[in-house]
Amino acid sequence: MGKGRKTKWIITDPDFYDAEQSTPGSTPKLSGYRVKEIRSGNILELEVYPYWDTRPKCGVKASRLKESRAAQKRYNERNSRKRFVRLVNENFGPGTAGGLHVTLTYESRNGRLPVMEEIQRDARNYIARWQRRRKKAGLASGKYMIVAEEGTENTKRLHLHVILESGIDRDTCESLWHFGYANADRLQPNEYGLEAMGQYLSKNPKGRRRWWGSKNLKQPTVKVYDHKATRSTVRAIQHDKYAARELLKAYPGYFLYDPEQDVRVRTNSFVSGAYISIMLARDQRSDETKGRVKR
Repeated sequence: MGKGRKTKWIITDPDFYDAEQSTPGSTPKLSGYRVKEIRSGNILELEVYPYWDTRPKCGVKASRLKESRAAQKRYNERNSRKRFVRLVNENFGPGTAGGLHVTLTYESRNGRLPVMEEIQRDARNYIARWQRRRKKAGLASGKYMIVAEEGTENTKRLHLHVILESGIDRDTCESLWHFGYANADRLQPNEYGLEAMGQYLSKNPKGRRRWWGSKNLKQPTVKVYDHKATRSTVRAIQHDKYAARELLKAYPGYFLYDPEQDVRVRTNSFVSGAYISIMLARDQRSDETKGRVKR
């Protein structure tokens, strides 16, 4: 912290603390609420969480806020899914050049299916062929995202989901795959951008799943404020999700389409305060009227 600034203590996720390491109500009275804004494509997410002027102990040693392994794993998985969805919206959603969603499957190789390491190598080679086609067509290096999925215990059938920046036609993208069935479809965002597709591709499967993307992906914009949500506003949202519309005054051009679906409220008896997630969407019709995408 800078000189003269008062230290603020935060717990970004209440699920870190449970009965094994916490005492109900052990955190001090909260000092206020922090608002984190994450902008990705036409989606604006608000993450509202408490902060304290004195260190919250949560029943653990004051020198260290210790997370349980299971809670940390859940937190990491949830953040990985969020990051994937945000990158999809930022790079392939409304206001971008768009692109294709390509599903690539495998036929058996000498009576066996490839393992994850082989599918990752095949994905890299597929992208290399696609990039060469772009270069031949006079296009810059393209953006892409890849999900490699192992499938369930019953099938164990590996396949790939690939999101490609537009520029190369669907038939060509399908022909570049040499190991089985390939199907390419245009990305079709709705009022939530590509949120639904991103959530589907990043869902937690019974089999293994890995994802990665190109180095030229544009990152979502993140800003943090300590005075955009009052304690009274958060209490109101706890009791009525529709009260979240009060926050829209600070975000002209964005809409809260369905509070029941797009507002999530979490509390924990071991951490004081509420944790609120809100998804707002920008109305693309007004952008199209002006011929540009508002940022």
